[in-house]
Amino acid sequence: MDCDCSCTDYLRNDVYRSDMRTARKPHKCCECQDTIGPGQRYEDVAALTEGGWWTAKTCEPCKYMRNHYCPDGFCHGGLAETLMECLGFSPYQVEADDE
Repeated sequence: MDCDCSCTDYLRNDVYRSDMRTARKPHKCCECQDTIGPGQRYEDVAALTEGGWWTAKTCEPCKYMRNHYCPDGFCHGGLAETLMECLGFSPYQVEADDE
C-alpha cells in the first residue's frame, strides 16, 4: 500500500525535543489513548509553538504507524484522523461482534 497521510497544515515549532524513554509510571498515549505501562518504551516530546509549551507521549506502535504512514510530517494527536483519510478506517476503532 502506497499512502502518505502526512499532516502538512501544522504550525512550525520554535523548539522541539523528542526522546525515547522507558516508562517508570503509567502514561497515556496521545494517539490511541491507551496506557503506556511501566517498562514500556515511548516517545516523549516537549515543544514550544507560538509562545506556548506542550508535551506529548506516544506509544511505540503508534510511533511506528506515524513513521510509516506520515513520512513528510504529522500532527501529534491526529494519527487516527489522518489514517482514516488515507486508509478509510482507523486502527483504533474496534467493532463489536454481532451475535
